[in-house]
Amino acid sequence: MTYPGDDEAGIVRLAVDAVRARWALPILARLCVEPTQFNQLRRDLAISSKVLTGALRALERDGLVARTAPERPGSTGSYALTPLSAELQPALRALLQWARAHGHEIEQSRIRFDAAAESRSRRERAPGSAPGSPASVPTSEAAA
Repeated sequence: MTYPGDDEAGIVRLAVDAVRARWALPILARLCVEPTQFNQLRRDLAISSKVLTGALRALERDGLVARTAPERPGSTGSYALTPLSAELQPALRALLQWARAHGHEIEQSRIRFDAAAESRSRRERAPGSAPGSPASVPTSEAAA
């Protein structure tokens, strides 16, 4: 049987897919510090219970997070990195350090890009900018 990760591109895609979900990296980064109970994770990340549950299940499915049973009835279990995801700690720390150093540059680049795209869009929607309209046809052609 072949798996999506049998070739190099598939292996990379499989690994990236496991950590690219919206909340995967913040959860893994938080768990790098220490195993954490569900409600503490929810508070620390300011995330809804429903979204956190889905994210934790996906990480658990990929073998990146392990849930321990509650120590006493009525309490929630805690979540921790697995040996597999523990190997990601150096990469996660490097990514966080890079993000802290360069996140503002990404934000500024997005602002410039969005402003330019909006400017182009406004020009394309401007009256007389439709192909063949008198405002868009060169003067010598409009007189003919």
